[in-house]
Amino acid sequence: MAEPQLSATATRETEKLTSRKNFGSFISDFSRRYYWTEIVDPDLVDFIVPNFSTTTPVDTAVGCVMMMGTLKHYFDYMCCLTCGIPEVTVLGTKEDYEDILRRLDKFDEFGKETTVVAALLRPIIRELVEVFNVNSRDPNAAQNTDFWSRICHYKRMGSGPDSISGWVTAFYVWNNDGKWQGPNLNAFSKPISDEERLAAATSGGNRSHPLLFLDNARYPSIETAMIPNGFCEVDVVVDEFGAEYNCVMVAGHVGFTISGERNDTLQPSPQWFMFEKEEVQEKLNMFGF
Repeated sequence: MAEPQLSATATRETEKLTSRKNFGSFISDFSRRYYWTEIVDPDLVDFIVPNFSTTTPVDTAVGCVMMMGTLKHYFDYMCCLTCGIPEVTVLGTKEDYEDILRRLDKFDEFGKETTVVAALLRPIIRELVEVFNVNSRDPNAAQNTDFWSRICHYKRMGSGPDSISGWVTAFYVWNNDGKWQGPNLNAFSKPISDEERLAAATSGGNRSHPLLFLDNARYPSIETAMIPNGFCEVDVVVDEFGAEYNCVMVAGHVGFTISGERNDTLQPSPQWFMFEKEEVQEKLNMFGF
């Protein structure tokens, strides 16, 4: 009979994957969190693993691995390293995001599509406001990690188109041609049923497009090929003392900056630039026309 398998998941942090300190703490956490569910006496872990005044993290890891080795005939072990965002820094002030929240009310005046966009953005902006509320009450308090873990879910489909879901899709509801690709406009205002919420809570990685609801808003899944550009461009003629140049101005989120002592911090980089369009020479065929 096969032995039961104990598995645990760890988030990979930049330049920490191969750190002995990181793996040591993971092993200790693995032993303390998962052994007690499988053994008769939950206190056995604390009884075996040293915890004296001179105990170091290395000593703790040694004790945990020795305990795992002692019980290896009864369990199989698996350690899964996954992706994740270790930390998020929200820039600006609470008043900035409250101002954005008020501006969303204007969207309701422009039609059904923008009304749906406002409904998708409000739960996101409220969570950003709540970051400052939580921090003002207790700077050490935990934030809403469930919200931040639902930014984006990428699904590779093999023979079909790859897709993403999560609340980031609120920013992708129009394609590059301005055509709507967001949630169904006619069904969006309908109340979310308990069946839909249950399906979203239990979908996990088994669905090609995991569902996401925030408040009463349904967030769409978007094919990766249909993710719109984060910038706009416009033709402009530059007249320099009588000499005219056909140019293009580009502005928007065109990249990101990398910072931090270990180059482990990414930040969107809005920029603008202008360039002269290359004159395309008309190609002649073999007959000269």
